[in-house]
Amino acid sequence: MPIDVTPNAGLQFGIATFSLPGINIVPSCAPDPQAEMIEQAMLADAVGIDYFGVNEAFARHVLQVNPFDLVIEFAKRTKGLLFCTSISDIKFDELPDRHDDLHRVIDSTGERIEIVLDRDRFAAGKHGESNSAFNENLAEWSRLIGNCGHNVTWIEVAGQSDAIIQAASYRIPMMLQVYEGDPLERKPFVDMYHTANSRFGAGRMPLGFLAPGFVADTDQDAIDINFEPWKANFALTIPENEKYAHYLREIESGALYIGSPDTVAKKMAKTIEHLGIYRFYLRYTCGLSQHEDSLKCIRLYGEEVLPRLRRG
Repeated sequence: MPIDVTPNAGLQFGIATFSLPGINIVPSCAPDPQAEMIEQAMLADAVGIDYFGVNEAFARHVLQVNPFDLVIEFAKRTKGLLFCTSISDIKFDELPDRHDDLHRVIDSTGERIEIVLDRDRFAAGKHGESNSAFNENLAEWSRLIGNCGHNVTWIEVAGQSDAIIQAASYRIPMMLQVYEGDPLERKPFVDMYHTANSRFGAGRMPLGFLAPGFVADTDQDAIDINFEPWKANFALTIPENEKYAHYLREIESGALYIGSPDTVAKKMAKTIEHLGIYRFYLRYTCGLSQHEDSLKCIRLYGEEVLPRLRRG
């Protein structure tokens, strides 16, 4: 499905799984974690969420499944939901296999999939990829998909200027990821992205955005539910006695979109307007949240948060 970047194109909203570079993630202890994820995808479809994003490291290490196989299972059980899966932590000679996986999903789902090249995991992952190696991977991936009728790839970056130039030079839209700090302070990187696209003749390219978040009935419920998962993923270098205060600061003025539907919707709206976001992904689980809590989050996001945002 081609990306619509016309002035009247509506905002798009997704949810996504995640894992962070360097985090020692372990398989889920749930009785059937893959079945739980399928149920979550089905609910996302039912409540009107546009995209479901599957992080490759999450799928392989937490769910112990090929992310492309998981997307096929999602697609069998959903109707309108579209999918996005990352490509990360791989070597140059593994790219053809990922390309084959992509075509397998395209054939099975009717072009309901997009690809995100996770630039930071390429550059700092377990294979020791450097920026130059990522350039090689990006060039090879662009060559592989050059003749693909369904050619939608994003580059996920944290805001590095060289990554922005890479995205613009290949005319690939950028997915800006933010894990900490005030997202509004990323505006200079967004401006640089649009300037670079103009310089390379790409015109106005869409901007995606990914950030951790969680929705519950009340602010306090969301804060309580998400603290342990956040601490396990984001607070490894923070002294134990400072973690909760740091967590609350990130919710109040940083990168965490955590709270009641009204709280999350207001914070998302502010970010979307300030940065000019085309698609917003809420990274709602790293495999540590309880299944029922995740289902509640998805339902509230689709039924209460998104209607507020779509009404403007």
